[in-house]
Amino acid sequence: MGSSASQDGKSPYETAEPSEVNYSRSDQKSVTAHNEAATSHDGKKRQTDLLKRMFFKLDPAVMKGSNDVDYGQVKLAFKYVTSQELFLVKVHEVKQLAIASVRGNSAKPYIQIDLVPPKKGCNVTVHEMPENEPKRSMSASDPNKLVFDEIFSFKIPKDCLDVAKFRCTVWSSDGFEQDGFLGEVYFNLLDLDCFDTIKTSWLDLHAQTDLSICGEINLHLAFKLPQSLIVTINSARGVGEVTDASHLTAKVVLPGVPHVFQTTPVRGGEEYTWIETFTFPVPREELTNRHLVIVVSDAKRDESYLGECHIDLDAIDLMRGYEGTFRLSDLRGSSVIRSRWSRNAVTQELQEALLAHSVYMRPRFLFDSKCTQSKVVSVNVPKAFVTSQMRVVNGVVVR
Repeated sequence: MGSSASQDGKSPYETAEPSEVNYSRSDQKSVTAHNEAATSHDGKKRQTDLLKRMFFKLDPAVMKGSNDVDYGQVKLAFKYVTSQELFLVKVHEVKQLAIASVRGNSAKPYIQIDLVPPKKGCNVTVHEMPENEPKRSMSASDPNKLVFDEIFSFKIPKDCLDVAKFRCTVWSSDGFEQDGFLGEVYFNLLDLDCFDTIKTSWLDLHAQTDLSICGEINLHLAFKLPQSLIVTINSARGVGEVTDASHLTAKVVLPGVPHVFQTTPVRGGEEYTWIETFTFPVPREELTNRHLVIVVSDAKRDESYLGECHIDLDAIDLMRGYEGTFRLSDLRGSSVIRSRWSRNAVTQELQEALLAHSVYMRPRFLFDSKCTQSKVVSVNVPKAFVTSQMRVVNGVVVR
């Protein structure tokens, strides 16, 4: 079979040079529109990725409650010498202290470590031994390099290890009559895993804890379908810092539910009795992600705080009903601010906000491909109670 050829001698299968390709106007418009669409898609994808990085910067705000304060960190090393029954603590350094917020840069921080006295009714006297008096470090003279490198020792017999609880407190000394509090952290000797070995850790500092707070509260919990959490506050015993004129009241809160209940103020001595019932509207499937907060105070004293307890509802069989006693503590500096439900709600709110920004291509300057200037961007999600600010330089998020 012979092959055919065109009149000019070229094979019909040979491809013409690009310069010889001619397009109609409709073809040219189609190619142009296709290129613009591809460019627009790539540009939007890049800007959406940038938007994701901006929302990722919100993570620190999401993990902390709106009332949280960053008190900084302290680096400590621990060792328990079994043969000598000595507990050694080395204070290395502290960082990120809010010194300027206390009394300016003139503050000279120092560290104090003391053995926490045991609870009432405990006959252990290890904290009264001369070797276990509170230890104080030298003041750090350089506010930009808060290094101490001092070692302190405590005499802790082996039969007292389970009650050996310590407090490390950071104070500022600047010549005033009263030193300023900068943060503290508690630790138990048995939790450190430092027997005849050195354990070094960075510990987060927290708000000051009132050790005088004590007592317990008795309550009953139950759940009634379809969505009723029933809380009955029965009584409280052994509450500290109360007088004959005190009128105790208990506030009941379920984070994530817009209902706050409070018992009627009552007088008492060693025991205070309410037996009051409150109902929270909450679906059964959400109970595993929630905790109940009970706060006790004196209704006759403004800003009174006599302790609180946090009850994880995931650990209680509410369908059968539960009655128990919970210890009151000073939890104002606790990191347990948000329930798991509220953290999940914040995450969902951020995802929906991110999707809305991507769909509607807002803010405009971010999705403007011609904009190459540096911008300072504030991302605020009111429903999630989070906000963050960052700088965008040539399409890169920087702090």
